Amino acid sequence: MKTELKLGEALKHMMAVTPLDEITVKRLTDYCHVYRQTFYYHFRNIYDLLTWIYLNESVKNLDQVANWDDALKFIFQYVRENSSFVQNTLSSAGRELFIEFLYSTTFATQLEVINKLPGNELLSEEQKRFISNFYAPSFVYMVVRWIDGGMKDDPETLVRECSVIADNYLEDAIKKFTSKRKDEDAGI
Repeated sequence: MKTELKLGEALKHMMAVTPLDEITVKRLTDYCHVYRQTFYYHFRNIYDLLTWIYLNESVKNLDQVANWDDALKFIFQYVRENSSFVQNTLSSAGRELFIEFLYSTTFATQLEVINKLPGNELLSEEQKRFISNFYAPSFVYMVVRWIDGGMKDDPETLVRECSVIADNYLEDAIKKFTSKRKDEDAGI
């Protein structure tokens, strides 16, 4: 097993029971039976390792979704499966790392979904990225608020409510951009 992965898994396991701010390099290296020098060969500090985890973390099955509802279900499932790690990250100085991980995950997933929708070929990459960037923060904020609130609301209910509000939002955005382009081409 790669050393970075071993250290990352150890940190995630420790964060399930110990606040991040109480985990030291010594405690971590003792826990996974590596030398402190080994840790410092790969990382500057615990937050550097946490950054590495979130840069290399992924949400299972997200690359196979065909719509945003399924993507949101997988994101909620990831949070539930990693709840202690995620909550511990959000209540530490590493909060922004999780938020950025969630943002980049939702952004990339929306791009993938857009690229599967009819009419997407009429959009420029810039327009696709704009649409993804416009909507991603809303989903991130909703998930973070859910976590900060103790994850009390049923994720299935939240997905259904999001579906009501955001029903066909990507399809609508594609139509609006292509309509605008047709109008511009016609000189309107």
